[in-house]
Amino acid sequence: MLTICSARATARPCANRSFAAAPKPRLRVKTAFMGEQVDLYSNGVFDFKQSPRIKQGDSLPLDETLMVLEEGSSEPKSVTLKELVGGKRAVLFGLPGAYTSVCSSKHVPNYVERSKELSEQGVQVVACLSVNDPWVMRDWAKNMGVDTNVVHMMADGEGMLHSKLGLLQHMPGLGVRALRYSMLVDDGKVTVLNVEEPGGKSYKISGPGHMLEDLARVKGQQA
Repeated sequence: MLTICSARATARPCANRSFAAAPKPRLRVKTAFMGEQVDLYSNGVFDFKQSPRIKQGDSLPLDETLMVLEEGSSEPKSVTLKELVGGKRAVLFGLPGAYTSVCSSKHVPNYVERSKELSEQGVQVVACLSVNDPWVMRDWAKNMGVDTNVVHMMADGEGMLHSKLGLLQHMPGLGVRALRYSMLVDDGKVTVLNVEEPGGKSYKISGPGHMLEDLARVKGQQA
């Protein structure tokens, strides 16, 4: 529920007396975001809370859910992280938003193109995660010609998962979105985490090429 409060200035009229203009009211919006109260002021400051960032060696919150809308279905279904990555080697990559420039032209297509190489290195699941609704994720995949059996398009519509992972950012004009990142996950445990600089343009360490290098490095360490 959204509550809007505005400061109100009042003055009693009086003959032969002038008054300075009343200060412009400051708009303040209070709402709930991911279980926490946030304040959004008219100057564009958005203050929200999230957990400390997940790191290498940590376990994912496997009971958290994502949403997926399969082709031909009218309603999305919930998928827990345990169902998605439990007992498997998985590569999860997150991005700021569907239909945005770098996400559409590079990040997702690159993972589609190199999915076979990832599979040859033992990766069983490749999934794209974004703070978008499942209808948008499905239609975006169709628009790009993505085979969702190869790259799963998973929606974190309310940002709950990314809040718990500490992988959220606020982008002016777009609101709260996921950071751009990639992670290698072995049976729910984070083996590798690559997080780009905040914003939507940086794409240096979260692509499949860098992940293949990480896989080779991890393999060498385990040898």
